[in-house]
Amino acid sequence: MSPEERQDRGTELCQRLSEAVADIAPSGIGHWDRTWEIVGPADAQFMVALSDWESEPTAEALATVTAAYDACLAAWTDAVSQFHQHVEGAA
Repeated sequence: MSPEERQDRGTELCQRLSEAVADIAPSGIGHWDRTWEIVGPADAQFMVALSDWESEPTAEALATVTAAYDACLAAWTDAVSQFHQHVEGAA
């Protein structure tokens, strides 16, 4: 796979993650400061792992991307849960 093809795959993976997050994220979660504390580190790790794989497409790098993708989605799920608790507590 060429570097361009890997970049295209990386873009597709980012789009898939974005769609998965959009499916679970309620309106307003992006304006809640705590969201970024929860998802920021996992998001950064995913982007680093993806960049590493695009540069050096080893099986180990791909496994790291997969784990980082799952961790990022899990962080979003946690943020959604905490956001719901926050909203319910404020009501």
